[in-house]
This record gives sequence, structure tokens and C-alpha cells, in this order.
Amino acid sequence: MSTHRFSSPTSHTTTTASRPNSPIAPAATPNLRDNNPFTERTRYPLPIELCPFAAGMSEDKFDRTFRTPGSIMLGAFGSQPTSRGRSQYIATLTIDGTMCCTTAEATGPIQALCYILDSFDIRLDIKTFRQRKMPDNPHHQYATFLEIENRYFTHWSIGYGTTSEEASLSALIAAANQYRQHQTTLRTSASTGITYTGSLDDTKERRAA
Repeated sequence: MSTHRFSSPTSHTTTTASRPNSPIAPAATPNLRDNNPFTERTRYPLPIELCPFAAGMSEDKFDRTFRTPGSIMLGAFGSQPTSRGRSQYIATLTIDGTMCCTTAEATGPIQALCYILDSFDIRLDIKTFRQRKMPDNPHHQYATFLEIENRYFTHWSIGYGTTSEEASLSALIAAANQYRQHQTTLRTSASTGITYTGSLDDTKERRAA
């Protein structure tokens, strides 16, 4: 049985047109592929689809936006093959300070973690998957970029890891924390009479009449 242990993220054609429901407005810049913290740190380019949203960001805002920390953390994650050609995945998650162990049968680790998160009412649909191999990076050899859609918003998340699987799972956990953060914003809006109309990072509000 293979097992990995993960740490939670720390808080720490190009186009300038965004999707109507995209939570981050793209920044206009003449050099989108280089003008972002990821490329400045790693010397590797971001996926072209993500460049307009990250251009000109500070390192702190980049991490808060795409590697969102939160109350969902992934501990151990392992798998063993089944007789049906799939694998049984076992994950240890901490959600709001409560640790739980849960399983899912799936064809791969990304699908398995999506199933597990869905069992906690965290629905994440992957619209776009991109991965960058960075063999000369001393800290992380892989970066995964996910464009996630759920019932509330579309958002990009980023995860790093020493393996392809670790980076992908890290990106999914960041997306799960984005989801929970958005839920909290919606609940706050409902209790204060403020209608939420903006993004996770740059909230626009209007008071209900």
C-alpha cells in the first residue's frame, strides 16, 4: 500500500477578458507570461489561461488567491489495488479541527479525492488541468494548476509537490478551502443583509434594499 503525507498550503492567445462569473478580474499588462510571482520565483511560465488573472499580483496576494489556506488539511493519503482494476484510496483529512479517515474507490488519486471531498458536501468539478514539471527546482519538482467550477464560482488553484500526485492533491485542497471561504462569505452576506457580487479576494458588496 502506497502512502504519502501532505502539508497544508501556507498563507503566505493571451486576453484581458474574463468570464462573467470569474472571481478575479484579469490585470492588463503587456507581458502577461512573465509578470507574475510564480514565474519570478521559479523561472517557469504559468499556463497561458492563468496569466491574465495573476499578472501584477504581489507574492502575498498570489498565495492567498491561488493557494488558499483554510480549515481543510490533507494528512496521509494512500491506496491499494482492488480486484476490479481500480484502487481503494484512504485519506486522513482534518476539517475544522476534526480529524477523520475516509475511503473511496476510484481510477486515480485526483478522482478519489474529489469523491472524498464530495462526501463532505464540497463539490469540485475540474474544468482545466495543467501541470508543470520543474526538475531543477530545489523545493518542488511539480506544480499543478486547476481551474475549478462548483455551484458558486469558477476559480484557479495551485498546488506544489515533489511528485505529480502530491502537487495535484495539494491544488485540490486549496480549491476546497476556496470553496469553504466562499460559503462563509455567502453566509455572512445573508446574515448582514449584504448581497455578495464579487470575488473571493476582492469583494464587491451592495446592501439589500
